[in-house]
Amino acid sequence: MEIYVDLKIYLILFALITWQMYTLLWATKVIAGLNASGLRLLTGALLGAVYGILADLASFDVIPGYRILHAWWMVIGISVTSFFLAFRGEKGRRFFAGLGYYYLLVFLSTGGAYALRNLLILTGVDPVVVNWAGPVASVVTILVAAELGWGVVQRWVWSHTVYLPLEIELLGKTARLTALLDTGNQLRDPLTAAPVIVVGGEAGRLLLPKEVWALLQAGGSLDLGALTESLSASPLAARFRLIPFTSLGKKQGLLPAFRPDKVTLFLRTEKIELPDAVVAFYGQPLSYDNSYQALLPPLLLHEAMGGWPLVAVESLRQRLVEPAVRQ
Repeated sequence: MEIYVDLKIYLILFALITWQMYTLLWATKVIAGLNASGLRLLTGALLGAVYGILADLASFDVIPGYRILHAWWMVIGISVTSFFLAFRGEKGRRFFAGLGYYYLLVFLSTGGAYALRNLLILTGVDPVVVNWAGPVASVVTILVAAELGWGVVQRWVWSHTVYLPLEIELLGKTARLTALLDTGNQLRDPLTAAPVIVVGGEAGRLLLPKEVWALLQAGGSLDLGALTESLSASPLAARFRLIPFTSLGKKQGLLPAFRPDKVTLFLRTEKIELPDAVVAFYGQPLSYDNSYQALLPPLLLHEAMGGWPLVAVESLRQRLVEPAVRQ
C-alpha cells in the first residue's frame, strides 16, 4: 500500500508542536524562575518538534524505527534533552526543581491533549484535524494550569509593562539592569531634588569600588566613617550623596548615592537618556527571584518623555502590580 505524505500538513503540524514545546518551556521558566533566552527555549522546542514529527511518521510506517521512537526511554530522553538545551546554564537544586515543574506541566498538558483528541475521534472528525488539535489543547492546558497555579500570564504581562531595561555608566564601568517602574519610589536627592534610582544586590558590585561594595554588603547600619575614608582617594567623592529613606523595617535610614556619568532607559526600540538621575545603592537584592535589580521613579520617565502622564503609571500599578503583590 502506498502512503502519501502531504508536506504542507506536516509543516503545519511541525509549527504547532514547536509552539506547544516553546510554551511548555516558557511556562517552566517563569514558574521556576530559571534563566533562558528565547533562542535557548526555541532550540529545546525544535528538538521536541522534530522528534514528534519523526514519531508520527513512524506510526504510519513512512519511516522505520517505530519501536525505538515510541520506547519509554526515548520519550524521556528527548524530553530531558529538550529541557537541558533550554536551561543548561542552571545547576543543582534549581535545575531539578525546574525539571519537576516541567514534568508536572507535561503530564497536565498530555492529559488535556489526549482528552480532546479522543473526543474528536469519537465524533468522527477528520484525522488531520485530530492531529492538529493535540498541540493546541496542550498549549491551552499549560497556560490555564500555569495561570491558575502560579499566575504566569499575569506575571508575564507585569514584566512586559513595568519592567524596563536600564543601563548605568559610572566612571568607566557599565551595568545593564532590569528596572521596576515603581510609583512607591519617591526618593529625591536633598541637594538637587533630583529623583533617585535605587540599585540593589549584585548590581552594585559592577559599578562601585570593591571597598565601597564591601561596606554595603556588611549589613547593619551604614558605617559613614569607613565609607568616607574609602572614598577619600576616589573620584567618586565629588559625586557622593546620602539619601534619607523610610521603609517598613526601618523608620529612618541612609542610602549612599552617586551622580552617574550616564543613565539610559531602553523603551522598545527607543533609547531615552535620564540626565537628572541620582543612583543610590542598597546592599541586598530588591526582589526575591532577582527579576529586577533597580527601582525606577516614574517621575524620571515622565520628565524624559516630555510630560508622559503619571496617571497611566498609577493605573498600571493598580491593575497589575498590586494584585501580583497580594498573591
